[in-house]
Amino acid sequence: MNQFKSIQTQILFSFLAVLIAVQCILFYSIFQSNEKEREERAQIHLSTAKAVFENQFEQRTRNLTGFAQTVAKDFGLKQALREDARSFLVALNNHRQRISADLAIAVDENGNFIGKLVYDKGTNRTRADTENNMLTMEETAAPDEDRPILYDYQGAVFQLVLVPVQSGAETVAWIGFGFAIDQTLAQRLALLTGMNVDIGYQESGQWSLLASSVEEAGNGSSAIEPQQSDAHTIATEVAIGFKDEKDLIASLYLSRADLFATLQNRWLQIMLIVLVTFGCSIVAAFLLSKSIAKPLQGLVSKAKQIAQGENSDALVVNRKDELGVLAHEFNLMNQAVNDRQAELNYRAYHSDLTKMLNKKKLFEDIADLINKSCDGFLLIRFRVLEFEELNYSLGLDTGEELQVAAASRLMALEEKAQFYQLESSEFALLSQCNTKQSDEHSANVVLQCLAGAFSLQRISVTVHTVSGYCRYPKHGETARQLLHNAGIALQQAMKMRVPSLEFASSMAESAINRVRLTHELTEAIQGDQLILHFQPKLNLKTSQVDKVEALVRWIHPELGMIPPDEFIEIAETTGQIDALTDWVMRSALQQLQVWRELGFELGVAINISAVNLKQKNFDDKILTFLSQSDCSENEVTIEVTESALAEDPEYALSILSRLSERGLSISIDDYGTGYSSLSQLKHLPATELKIDKSFILNVASDQQDQTIAQSTIKLAKRFGLKTVAEGVEDQASLDWLVANGCDHAQGYFISRPQPADKLTSWLQMLEGQQWGQAEPEAKIVGSPHSGR
Repeated sequence: MNQFKSIQTQILFSFLAVLIAVQCILFYSIFQSNEKEREERAQIHLSTAKAVFENQFEQRTRNLTGFAQTVAKDFGLKQALREDARSFLVALNNHRQRISADLAIAVDENGNFIGKLVYDKGTNRTRADTENNMLTMEETAAPDEDRPILYDYQGAVFQLVLVPVQSGAETVAWIGFGFAIDQTLAQRLALLTGMNVDIGYQESGQWSLLASSVEEAGNGSSAIEPQQSDAHTIATEVAIGFKDEKDLIASLYLSRADLFATLQNRWLQIMLIVLVTFGCSIVAAFLLSKSIAKPLQGLVSKAKQIAQGENSDALVVNRKDELGVLAHEFNLMNQAVNDRQAELNYRAYHSDLTKMLNKKKLFEDIADLINKSCDGFLLIRFRVLEFEELNYSLGLDTGEELQVAAASRLMALEEKAQFYQLESSEFALLSQCNTKQSDEHSANVVLQCLAGAFSLQRISVTVHTVSGYCRYPKHGETARQLLHNAGIALQQAMKMRVPSLEFASSMAESAINRVRLTHELTEAIQGDQLILHFQPKLNLKTSQVDKVEALVRWIHPELGMIPPDEFIEIAETTGQIDALTDWVMRSALQQLQVWRELGFELGVAINISAVNLKQKNFDDKILTFLSQSDCSENEVTIEVTESALAEDPEYALSILSRLSERGLSISIDDYGTGYSSLSQLKHLPATELKIDKSFILNVASDQQDQTIAQSTIKLAKRFGLKTVAEGVEDQASLDWLVANGCDHAQGYFISRPQPADKLTSWLQMLEGQQWGQAEPEAKIVGSPHSGR
């Protein structure tokens, strides 16, 4: 073997190459980082120093201001000011000493000096000055400004704060305290900021040094310029104040060499570490490559076997160093990978909670049966109906316990079938039995298995199960198609409220049409596909038609007339019922106005859904529609079914009560088929009861129907309610209703539901006549479509 191609040589040279590259990159990165850090440190140092400097000056001003305001309120000082100038100066000096001020002054309200105390740091003595000049009003107003007064005195500059001394509301004097802006201040600020500090005046580009933290700089009128940042120095300026058209400026500066001394030392240390590390790495690389070459070849060989999926014996390396540990861990890793893969495979095909096979496994099993050219098999999907209700009412733990209990029962069945869990409440069965009797038997076995009571959270719970099933190849040729069709059968069984149902092709068409109608209903409501049909209500007392019931119809551009039961149920389940009811309400009120203009005084009855009664402010919306039309409240009847009242009776009662109070009539539709009780009827704000057509169709001949209808009419009268009988289809039924005191009747014998224009013509034919006296052709007319 070529020596250069040996693993030992390759490890050595590769390691060295990588090491050199890494060292170069590291060196360059450190160099760039160091340069960047230098600049960042310089900027941070400047910003910090400037902030500290400004903060110190502001703090001095706040201290002077606060102290001066406190002194100005000193009653003893005020009294000394009025009575004895010497005592006043003594008191003023005492206050000056408390704050260690270099200057204390007092002036009268006109700016004339009352007294001035100047502290001489050289002699450590305080002298009283007799200067009799004046402070300007601008200076005495300065305390209200952001900056203090810069006060010149005998070549020195003081940071001065003046505050008024008041007697009542009158200002009788001003007192102030000041700190000298001198070398002592410059040195203290230099200590705080970590930078050299020069303070001086700048006027028209000329610089006059006032104080410096550097001993050699001295004071006076030096014309040197303030320091500027360059390659050797960092510097910044801070504006202190303005005096006599001169800016008082502080120059903060520092040698870069002083600032970056620690960085320079660190750079030298890094260079030394790099060189030492490089040398040691060369030696280590040589020794390492020599020691791991042979064992590494064994590891590579075993790794290739594992990568190819081959089962091999455990790797044996008779060493106790890291390579021995590596070999041991390699073996453990291989075993862990196998165990983890087995666990992932199990979890991919099983429910974590119930341990049943899942939907993914069902798809694969169906595909396997199809690929094996199986003669046929049965697929059943079944659902526990009460699962969601139990989940919400008793908690998630109860729902999970129900899943586990149901799974245990199913898996204990001795059926030649496989069970799967598709969702929390839905399961599936796959069986290769090939007779129709076996299909029904399997479905019944599952339903009976889950029919018994479950003990959940110490509560006995009985659930109901519905199933839908299909068979291969009769009902589908792919796994997805079969699962979909079984689901359609399940949904249809739930809709029809039957325990089990076999898939039929008509169900798929119905499901497709339902999806289509669901998407197109919004367009129908917003477009011109909906129309209203009106069915007359005959007043049996006057033999006149004085009311109509508005019934919505959907004329689909392709499918033709859509039965109301279909699209109204879709509207209720998809949340479109509010928009549909709004359309009916607006259209009915508009037509009522048209009839009024033609001379017909009619009332209109409008059906509302149980979903409408759950809508917030539904009553306000109805009243808004009425206010936008010329119709009055007593012309409108709201028809609501008994079942709608049963869902949320309290809220429904509040809605209907508010409508009744505003003058609208409330009619209980299909009375006798729902859940109303006498106690509920007692509290309802109803004005009429509609007797269901199932009791009216044969009322002339059926004794039981007569008993029910007669008792309903009498009950309504006892409660002060009107009665409307629907489903009148012959003269005998109409005569019986008249004889028994019914108030209104409607049905095919009187008139079918018909569009507004046809009903208008029909009303015009009846105009001026009682219904019984009209011509025969005027009695039974209208649309051939089904209606009430």
